[in-house]
Amino acid sequence: APKASTDDDEDEYDYDNTRGFRDELLMTLRAAQQNLAPPVYAAFPMKVISQQEATTVGRSYGYIFEDGWIPLRLLLDDLPNVHTDPSTLRMAQEFIEIKVGNHISDVSKAGFLMGDNKMWNMVARRVPSKDGMGYEVRVIDFGADYASEPNRNSPTRQTPFTCIFFINTLLFLNELAAWHKKHVATFSLLASQMESRWNDMQHTEGSL
Repeated sequence: APKASTDDDEDEYDYDNTRGFRDELLMTLRAAQQNLAPPVYAAFPMKVISQQEATTVGRSYGYIFEDGWIPLRLLLDDLPNVHTDPSTLRMAQEFIEIKVGNHISDVSKAGFLMGDNKMWNMVARRVPSKDGMGYEVRVIDFGADYASEPNRNSPTRQTPFTCIFFINTLLFLNELAAWHKKHVATFSLLASQMESRWNDMQHTEGSL
């Protein structure tokens, strides 16, 4: 749910943020419908109140999500406690890397360009499986400031999947390398896939 506004000079209704929150709602629901984001059971409008002026300065939405999802970073940090055997731990890391890579691919194929793609904006959970390697991954944070659908309103000039996948993966790995170095080795295969996509891309006039 949105937080109250704390801006000292905020005494007017913020139409830009209100439209942004509406766009975020639409993208989040579309992504959840395609199993790219966690299921959304309900969304409801909420006022954003200025704590300084005690007035309504915008409108946003609260979300009721499915329980059980945690940030990918926290799941990876706790993985050694779940899989205590080193070989099993490595298998789990490899499995999660595949799930993350496949999910970034699915998000990209669906046309979502995630400008803030990072560990904290991906959620995961463990699910029952025969081999104990059952994990699921989803993306969150479809805020209109960073997330977009470049092909939604451009029927004649389409950004290819390869390009969207490359950017989504590059942003994820860049944040990983900067802030989560101990997990870098886990995603080496994903980095190789991104490099391969880069080598295959062809520049055309007017393309991204």
